[in-house]
Amino acid sequence: MPLGFWKLLYLLSTFSLAACVMSSHWIVLAARRVDDWGRRFTLFEATRRVSLRFGLASILMIALCANLTRLSLGSRRPWDGWLLWTDALCLIALAVLALVELPAARALAHEARRAIHQGPSGSFDRALGRWRLGNATLLVLSVASIGMLVLRWWN
Repeated sequence: MPLGFWKLLYLLSTFSLAACVMSSHWIVLAARRVDDWGRRFTLFEATRRVSLRFGLASILMIALCANLTRLSLGSRRPWDGWLLWTDALCLIALAVLALVELPAARALAHEARRAIHQGPSGSFDRALGRWRLGNATLLVLSVASIGMLVLRWWN
């Protein structure tokens, strides 16, 4: 495949990750404005599903397209600096998604379901704080991934 094709897929994947992170952010903002805990549960569950399906797929596509871009450039060295940084960003994003964002989103949905019958608790605020940290980190990593693509195009 031509180099431009892999660059385009890489670009679409990075924007897909940024869109996933931003949509999750806006869904949580909408959930915070709703008074009904049943609706909040639905929105938090949507956040969890968006992060799991689109976030995970985007991160994996970024890593795949970066490696295929390197091969299209003819670089056979596995220690190419750009690729190492891109792969490191993908691994960090994957770790943040798996260890921070998804467990916090699951806890938010669980706490919202529990709050339907028992009212809110302090666990909800802690889960929301963890989710915000993971979401902000993923947003920074998605912007860094876009920056890595721009850096590759300039080289």
